[in-house]
Amino acid sequence: MLSGSVVSSLNQVIHSTSEAVFMSSVLPSFERVCQEMYRQIDEAFKRGTAEYLSQLQLHHTNLQETSLHHLTTSIQSLTSSFSSPTSPLLTNVRSCVTQELNTLTPQLEHSLNDIVSAVIKKRD
Repeated sequence: MLSGSVVSSLNQVIHSTSEAVFMSSVLPSFERVCQEMYRQIDEAFKRGTAEYLSQLQLHHTNLQETSLHHLTTSIQSLTSSFSSPTSPLLTNVRSCVTQELNTLTPQLEHSLNDIVSAVIKKRD
C-alpha cells in the first residue's frame, strides 16, 4: 500500500513537472522554430514569385519583340512583292485587264462604227 501511494504521488509530481517543463521550455522553443520556418518559407516564396514574374515579364517582352519583328519583316516582304514588276498579283491584274480589254475592244469598235455610220448618214 505504501508503495502504491508513493507511486501515485510520484506520478502526479512527474506529470505536473513534465507538463510545466513542456509548457515553459519545449513549447516556446517549438513555437520559435515554427515561426522561423514559416518566415523562411514566406521569404523563399516571395523571392521565387518575384523571380518567376521577372522571367515571365522578360519572356513576354521577348515574345512581343519577336512578334513585332516577324510582322515588320512580313509587311516589308509583302510591300516589296507588290512593288516588284514580276509580282504574281501584278501579273494577275495585268492578265485580267488584258482579258477585259480584249472582250470590250470588239464591242467598242462595233459601237464606234455604228456612231460614225450614223453621223455620216446624217451628213448626207
